[in-house]
Parts: sequence; structure tokens; C-alpha cells
Amino acid sequence: MSQHDRYHPLPSIGLLDMTLRDVFAAAALQGILQSSLLSHCQTGGKTDQDKVAKNAYLLATAMLTARE
Repeated sequence: MSQHDRYHPLPSIGLLDMTLRDVFAAAALQGILQSSLLSHCQTGGKTDQDKVAKNAYLLATAMLTARE
């Protein structure tokens, strides 16, 4: 759990226990998958899924920091 997760919890939605950081990461992931940023997450012509996920969370953390 990131330090941001503790400060920005969202109400539970069904079985999901998402934080604001998770919501931002999901939005960032959608943007990455539909943009040229995806090419930065490729190795040998194949998409590195771990890199994509990590970049989505890096962007989410930056969005939370920008709100402060």
C-alpha cells in the first residue's frame, strides 16, 4: 500500500476495495493503452505488462501529488 492510499480511500464498491490512487491508475492505464506511451513499455516488440502497470501507478501517484 502506498502512502497515498491511506489518505484517499474510496467507499467500497461491491467486492472492490479501491483507493483514489487505484482509480487514477485505472484511468492512466486506459490512456497508456490507447496512446504512443505503450511503445515505451515494449521489449523486443512485446509489451511488458509489468512496466505498463508500474507506469500507470507512477502517473497515479503524480496525480495525487499534484492535488496537494
